[in-house]
Amino acid sequence: MRFRHRVRWGAGLAAFGLVLLGSLWRFDPPLPRVLDLRLRFATGEPGRSEPLIATGRVAAGDFFVVTYREKNTAVFSHDSWGPGGPSTAEIRFTPGALHRLKLEMPAVVATNPSRGDQRGRLRVEFDGRELLAEAVPFHPRGDTRLYFGMNPVGGNVGGVEFRGEIFNSAGRKLRGDAQGYFTRGERCLAWLAQAWRPLGWALLAGLAAAGLMELGLRWVEQQPALKSGHAASARAGHRVALIGAAICVAVFYWFVTGGTGKLFAEESFGSFYDAQAASLLRGRLDVPEAAIGGEAFVVGEKFYGYFGVTPALMRLPLAALGVGGGRLSRSFMLIDFTAALGAALLILRHATRLQLGPGARPSPWAITVLLGGAGLGSTLLFLGSRAYVYHEAILCGAALARVDRGGGVRGPGDSCAAVIGAVCADLRRRDRDRGGRRARSDPPGRARRRAVRGGRAEFQRDELAEIRDLRRLAVSV
Repeated sequence: MRFRHRVRWGAGLAAFGLVLLGSLWRFDPPLPRVLDLRLRFATGEPGRSEPLIATGRVAAGDFFVVTYREKNTAVFSHDSWGPGGPSTAEIRFTPGALHRLKLEMPAVVATNPSRGDQRGRLRVEFDGRELLAEAVPFHPRGDTRLYFGMNPVGGNVGGVEFRGEIFNSAGRKLRGDAQGYFTRGERCLAWLAQAWRPLGWALLAGLAAAGLMELGLRWVEQQPALKSGHAASARAGHRVALIGAAICVAVFYWFVTGGTGKLFAEESFGSFYDAQAASLLRGRLDVPEAAIGGEAFVVGEKFYGYFGVTPALMRLPLAALGVGGGRLSRSFMLIDFTAALGAALLILRHATRLQLGPGARPSPWAITVLLGGAGLGSTLLFLGSRAYVYHEAILCGAALARVDRGGGVRGPGDSCAAVIGAVCADLRRRDRDRGGRRARSDPPGRARRRAVRGGRAEFQRDELAEIRDLRRLAVSV
């Protein structure tokens, strides 16, 4: 009992610490509304344009660029992908000297990709002289899509890289993403100011890990193999399953993050389900145009998607807490992939017991072959190539189908598995009439009874057919 207590709370503390550290590691404080920058220009090349700031993504980006007129003269321009933008009057600069630029750019502070407002204030001040102040169109950028002195977004304006140097007001050089704008101390202080949210998530993760560990330890204690002296073989199978599943999940993690390791990041078309979850909380199905784009069905100036609603339902608790903003597709696809692997292992276990007896367990070789085929040799791995809404919808459906089959064949004695299987089946199947033509001509009460009996009979036939298929699967394995 003491050992189980220590393991349970050790797992909870580990999950609590990992979530807290992960929150701090990827936290970036919001940038100030007015950026106070120092620019050191290289010698100008007439007609050449270079990016000072780029935000957003392909087809939804904004750029603040400098275009040289002569060796020491230039103009600043704001360009929003699609509608374009204004340019300032000509400025003079001294190559190699520091000049002060104060910039208020709407895309810098608009990080929520589901926001509907598409115009904001642009103000440019150079060496104390105001050059521009007007409302301009823009695209909300997302938390991480801001770059100083370079343009990884694309487009045909602004060039690729600024040849000069950019500094913030404290003298720190800025190049690439916005992490260099703040020191580690400033980031920690800003994180502490809003630490209640990550602390809440870390506490929930710790309690969930402790509860799952408790359930797992109880399940291990109740296994017949462990009570009958086959503990060594059971542990060997568990080790192979855990190691194999961990390898498959690690490979999928590398695929779905594009090798960057950033699990909570935006995709070019991955914010639809986050936006739909937020809309469902308001009692609506339509989403902002930015979340669906050209894939939308437009009805009365409202934008609807044609994707199933189940992934959005799974996001409702997070949407209620304000978590999301187009950054959850990768993490939910990882969860779906892990669930699909676990359900595949359950199906293999049930098939082995149907063929060899109630106490039989799949061999380590069978577990290895199954995980290799289901995890690394199937289209599930391909779906992780990009966390698009299309791929997430397919992967979620595949995971629910496997969980449905894994829970539906465990027999009448396991009510928990049967309930899980029924819920997953309801999420993935469409309703249909099981009563037949005869039910339509009977009185209402008799028609309902016949429909229920007919549905049960059809369900039993389906289950018997699946059991026969599982027996053939077990023989082949």
